Amino acid sequence: MIETALKAFVAQIELRFGPVFEPGPADLRDLGEDLLRLCRKLDFNQLDLPEAGPGQEFLHHLAVSPMGGPSTYLVSDGSGVTSPPHEHKTWAVIVGIRGCEINTRFERLDVRSRQVVAAASVNIGAGQLLLFSAEQIHATAVLGERATFHLHLYGAALHTLPPFKSRCFESVSAA
Repeated sequence: MIETALKAFVAQIELRFGPVFEPGPADLRDLGEDLLRLCRKLDFNQLDLPEAGPGQEFLHHLAVSPMGGPSTYLVSDGSGVTSPPHEHKTWAVIVGIRGCEINTRFERLDVRSRQVVAAASVNIGAGQLLLFSAEQIHATAVLGERATFHLHLYGAALHTLPPFKSRCFESVSAA
């Protein structure tokens, strides 16, 4: 049921916009709100997928576009898991399903530099939405002892993106 609903959602995105598109802020917000409404109707416990333990990260493929376009993944991060500042190189919509993580947005010190400084943080818990354009940079950290589950909708299937390390940045303190 859940995979079917998400595959239909992804197919509708591709039908409406094509497999490769860069949504503007209004389209991205609409996609996020549509996905949030869909998630509220779904019982993710039915998937019976493993929850990450302390220090573990699990990526569950739910609706990956055969054309490499918009795709959904259920991410479970265990307590203590953090990610370095990184960009996705595609737009992203993240919906909190269970648990809480802090997302910190970063800004480049210089357009030619791989150094970034923290700009703002937001906690994302169950039923909350976070939107990213392709060029935005963020880092994550699990809050508390409970593993998280977040649904990620990316504008491109993860296997089509550049390697993760090449999308990471060095965080420095603000001057």
